[in-house]
Amino acid sequence: MAETQIEILEPTSELTAIKKRLRKRRPTPKQIKALQFKRQGLSTRQALIQAGYSMHVANKGNRFFEQIGVQNHLSSLVTYLESLGLNEQRMAEKIKEFIEAEEPIIKTFGPVKDAEGNELRKPDRRTQIEGVKLWHEILKDIRNENDGKNRKIKREMKITEYIGGKEQ
Repeated sequence: MAETQIEILEPTSELTAIKKRLRKRRPTPKQIKALQFKRQGLSTRQALIQAGYSMHVANKGNRFFEQIGVQNHLSSLVTYLESLGLNEQRMAEKIKEFIEAEEPIIKTFGPVKDAEGNELRKPDRRTQIEGVKLWHEILKDIRNENDGKNRKIKREMKITEYIGGKEQ
C-alpha cells in the first residue's frame, strides 16, 4: 500500500495580509462613534477621544481617515447621497441659487411689472446672507478637514464684496 504524504503549508505574510484586509472592510463600532462625533463638530482628536481611543491614537488622528473601514464607510455615505441626487455639483448650484436669490418688487397694489408684463425683481438680501453664511460654514469645515494640508484659502471675501461684486 502506497503512503500518501500530506504537505503542510506554512502561513505566509500574504495570507495574513489578505485576512487583515477582509477583517477591516467594515468600520468598527468605535470608528462609527468617532465619525458621529466628528459630524457633530468636534475636532478629529476630540472625536477619537470621545469614541474611546487612546491619547496616542487620538494624537495621530490624521491616520484615522486612512483606515479601510473608515474609508469604506465614508464612500458608502457618498454613494448613498449621490443616489439621492445630492452630489457636489448639485449642492454648489443650490448654494449659488441662495446667494443670487431675488424677490419680486411689491407695492401696495401688487407686484410691479415692466412694459412687457414681466415681474420686476430685486435682490433678496436675507436669503443671500443666509447663503453666504452656509458657504462660510462649508469652507470652515473644509479648513478643519485639511488642517495640515496645502489646500488653504488665500483670502476671505466680505459679504458686501460678494453681493456688490466689488473688490476692496
